[in-house]
Amino acid sequence: MIVLTQKVGETIILDDRIEITVMDIQDNHAKIGIYAPEEVKVDREENYESLPDYYAPPYG
Repeated sequence: MIVLTQKVGETIILDDRIEITVMDIQDNHAKIGIYAPEEVKVDREENYESLPDYYAPPYG
């Protein structure tokens, strides 16, 4: 795991095609924006755990 510290407006780029931007920070909450191609599924962990098995990674 890599831990990064970002300020509002700063962007992290993954694999030259996914952008994660810090949109706002208030109190103990960060609002982020994610740009990813349609074939990349993006979801919150608490939602991901309740999705059907076909969304599960092909391991473990």
